[in-house]
Amino acid sequence: MIYDDQFNPWAHYHHEVEPYIQRAKNQVPEMTCHKQAAEILAPLISPGDTLLDVGCGTGYTYWSFRSRGMEVEYHGLDVTPRFIDLGREHFCPRAGLPPERLRLGAAETVTGQYDVVLCVNTLYCLPNYHQPVERLCAATRKALFIRTLMDERAEYRYLVTDYPGMDPERRHMRAYYNIYPLAEVISAIEGYGFKVRRIKDERTGDQDEFVKGKRYPWRCLLAVRE
Repeated sequence: MIYDDQFNPWAHYHHEVEPYIQRAKNQVPEMTCHKQAAEILAPLISPGDTLLDVGCGTGYTYWSFRSRGMEVEYHGLDVTPRFIDLGREHFCPRAGLPPERLRLGAAETVTGQYDVVLCVNTLYCLPNYHQPVERLCAATRKALFIRTLMDERAEYRYLVTDYPGMDPERRHMRAYYNIYPLAEVISAIEGYGFKVRRIKDERTGDQDEFVKGKRYPWRCLLAVRE
């Protein structure tokens, strides 16, 4: 897939930059989903393990691992240039990481291998899950944690965003809010050599969340390489 920022809603916010900077600087409470991911992965991580955070934003997920004493070699990947730029400016110096640890790229283009791969709140924004999941699995040596929208049946949605803070002329933009078939995704990951366990989402308790009329059935999967 060829990405173009003119079709990327997350590249067109003006009034929501400061919260991303604050998270990059570790100045706000951690998000529950990142807390859960770190705690679930903790028993599987050894000092010095490499960790790839796909859909990293400004890199703030790293603080959830660092605050729990996990010594990981953190790498972040995100498709939005502004997030990478903000992360390199505000996150990397505070975390003591070289700026090249945050890279511009998409889940479908992941290369290399890492001990642990993390993909939180990202896959639902893509046209489908097949190729991204294939790349995430290929990149994982030990464990993969995914949080995205999943349910018994698939629901592919391409809807107007209309987020507060978006450029007024961009409010007509559409984006994917896909809900993937849970059993099918689990089967796909198992096919790449993993044992998969479904984990109740801590923030929502696996109950549907509704935001601006959109249904968000958040689900979590932990996949361990067999």
